[in-house]
Amino acid sequence: MAPTTRRETGEKEEPQGSGGDSAAAAQEAAGQLQPADLASMMRQMTGMFAEMTRMLGSAPAAPTAGPVVPVSKPRLNIEVPSYSGYGDVKSVCEYLQQLDSYQTAVGASDDDVLRQVLPVALVGSAARWRRCQPAFESMADFKDRFRAEFLPPDYEHRMRDELALRTQHPEESLLEYVRAMQELYERADPEAADAVKVARVCRQCHPRFRPYLRGRSFRNLEALAQEARVIQADLLAELHYRLPPRPEESLEPGCAWSGGGADNGPTNSSVGSNAGDGRGRQDESSPLVLVLSQAWPLLPSMPRENA
Repeated sequence: MAPTTRRETGEKEEPQGSGGDSAAAAQEAAGQLQPADLASMMRQMTGMFAEMTRMLGSAPAAPTAGPVVPVSKPRLNIEVPSYSGYGDVKSVCEYLQQLDSYQTAVGASDDDVLRQVLPVALVGSAARWRRCQPAFESMADFKDRFRAEFLPPDYEHRMRDELALRTQHPEESLLEYVRAMQELYERADPEAADAVKVARVCRQCHPRFRPYLRGRSFRNLEALAQEARVIQADLLAELHYRLPPRPEESLEPGCAWSGGGADNGPTNSSVGSNAGDGRGRQDESSPLVLVLSQAWPLLPSMPRENA
């Protein structure tokens, strides 16, 4: 019996024919791409890559974290301000200011002060009061309770009376007096209007300064304090004023002041008898020198000349 071939049995040679068709299709597709098209595609791809490179190069670089430099803090050896309670000579306001200054100097947080500083700072009856208190919620809570416990009875009313009685001492400079009244108002009546504060200071200052303040207006006590420096400088100029020499004491008598006659007008000696010495300058014990002594401790001495 003759062998049966694939053609005789009618079997399709699909695998062989399929493979041949795929290869032919690939060759045909490749044959359709002309060299000009390939060159155009290459130019487009090259342009795209160049644009991407340009954009990446112009983009801002991501910030890099530099090395952490430790900040050195000065080591301050500051004594913790203490408060002994009802018999302490410091006022409540004064102590709270000292406590705030200590907290700022050492850089302590409110929680550090409440938990670590107060157990050391409050001694005596103040420490006993602290131990009897519930935990303080904040520094404001501590200060409110502290004032309520240790301020004198009827404190606000008595402080207003003290404002009315606080006049300027003859040996107190005007600038020093204004600063004292500023702080006194902060403690006694912080809500007072600026006009009320200025009016009281001008009214209660030393009589020697009132002519310089009469009829003038100041925005607040700070503006008055700045003007106080000018006023005190004017008073110092008055201290150093000297009368001109008489004609017989001058190299050019015709240019000297004669007052219409050789014997008319005050002389240096006559003014000196009233002002303190023969040069027309104020005596170092005069009220004017006493008023300015606190503002200018380096004020030159003014010795008297022997008659």
